[in-house]
Amino acid sequence: MGTLKGENAPSWKPVVGKTQVHRWLDANFGKQRVCENKECKGKGNWFDWALKKNCKYERRKENFLRLCRSCHRRYDLTEEKKRQAIKNLWWKKGIKNPGEVYKGLQGKWSQRYDKCVDCGKSDYKYKSNGMCIKCYYKFHYQKYEKGRLANRVRKTL
Repeated sequence: MGTLKGENAPSWKPVVGKTQVHRWLDANFGKQRVCENKECKGKGNWFDWALKKNCKYERRKENFLRLCRSCHRRYDLTEEKKRQAIKNLWWKKGIKNPGEVYKGLQGKWSQRYDKCVDCGKSDYKYKSNGMCIKCYYKFHYQKYEKGRLANRVRKTL
């Protein structure tokens, strides 16, 4: 006794969202590792289903291209998206800390802290545990390196 798939399945919906269409594409056509862009240099490891221009999100393979991530971004990038991306660059606007533009902070660096507990500055964006993004990654990198060193010592014993 086989299970019903596709349009014959009881839970089939003719109109679905982007996520469902991409799941359908992966399930029916696989996750091939080939970019359909003829000008691609072939260095990509991630591949996406890109919606062709002037097509709708429907369960039709003809509406999609299989592209590597870099080709997909180039394919989708329009002048409007380029302008918006440049507009969103907070350091171009002269804002030192992007936390200043977040709503709900009322000029504070974070909800609990006025500055980084490690370096004492508020120049960088707040990350976690009272630390700016720079100090947070510095701390976790040191922790990671200590763990790797401990593993090396254990292996030599």
